[in-house]
Amino acid sequence: MTRLTANVDAVTPLGSEIKSFRLSAPGEPFAGATPGAHLDLILPNGLIRQYSLWDWAADGSWAEIGVKSEASGRGGSQWLHQNLQPGGSIEIGAVRNNFALDETVDDYILIAGGIGATPLVAMARRLLALGKSVHFIYLARTAAAAGFADIIANLGLGASLTLHLDDRDGIFDIADLLAGAGTSTHIYFCGPESLLNAMLAQTAGWPPERVHYERFSADATKLDAPASGFEVVLARSGQSFHVPDDKSILDVLLDNNINAEFGCMSGVCGSCTQTVIDGIVDHRDDTMSPQEHDAGATMCICVSRAQGEKLVLDL
Repeated sequence: MTRLTANVDAVTPLGSEIKSFRLSAPGEPFAGATPGAHLDLILPNGLIRQYSLWDWAADGSWAEIGVKSEASGRGGSQWLHQNLQPGGSIEIGAVRNNFALDETVDDYILIAGGIGATPLVAMARRLLALGKSVHFIYLARTAAAAGFADIIANLGLGASLTLHLDDRDGIFDIADLLAGAGTSTHIYFCGPESLLNAMLAQTAGWPPERVHYERFSADATKLDAPASGFEVVLARSGQSFHVPDDKSILDVLLDNNINAEFGCMSGVCGSCTQTVIDGIVDHRDDTMSPQEHDAGATMCICVSRAQGEKLVLDL
C-alpha cells in the first residue's frame, strides 16, 4: 500500500455529528480524485478506514473528507473526532474510486442520507459544471444531523434541492420520487443501510446500469452465506493453499506471509482486488457489481470466494 504522511490543515464541525478534515501533503497526492473517490486513513493503532472526499484542490495538493462520529462503529471515526487536530498529521493511502460518476447521460437523481452526502456533494458540483439536470435529495433525522445542508445549499441547485428532515417532514416517499423519474435518469444514493435497502427495493425493476450506490459496510446477507473450502493457486509463484470455510483468501495469504494489499477487510474499499486467471468467483464484496468484476476478471480476496474447487490468481 502506498503511504504518505498528510498534514491536518483544518478541522471544521458540520452540525453536531460530523467533522470535515482538510488534509494536505507534498506533491499532488489528490490529483487523481474524481467524484465518488475515497481515501484510506491509517490510524496509529493499525486500523485502516475509508472516507469519501467531498472537495479537493484542482492542483491535487489538499482534499477534505467528512467523518461522522459513530458510537457503534469500529472505532475509526471516534478516534478521528477525538484526536485529529489542526497542525497534526496522519498516514494516508492512495485515492481510489469504487463509486465513479457516469457523466455520459443528461438527467440525475442524487439521494444522500446523513453522512452519505459526502461523495454526492462532489458529484453534484461536477454535474452542475457540466450543465446536467440534477435533483439532489438530502435526508437527515434533524437539522443538527444535516451537517452538509449549508454546503449543498451553496452549490447552486436552486429548486432542484430537497432537504428532508424526518422530525419535521415525516417519512420520505421514495416511491413517489421515483415515479416521476425519466426513463433515462440515473440514480445515485449513499447512506445508512435502511436507506440503501429501501432504494434497492424501489429500483429492483430498473436497468442495473442506471442504479448506482455505495455502502458504508458490507452486505451481511452476502457475508453470512454458506461457504465451503477450496484451493487457491498463486500463478506467479506456483504456490497453492487450501482456503477453509471459516477463512478468507486474504486470511490464508497473510497466515503464510504472502504480501497482499488490503484495507477494510470487509469488502467495501477495493484495496485487496486481485486479477483472476482461472475459476469461477462467488463475489461477496460491494465495490463493484459481479458483472463488472467478471468483465475485468477481478475479485476482492477479503470476502469473495470460489464457486468451484479452485481459483488461480495473478499473484
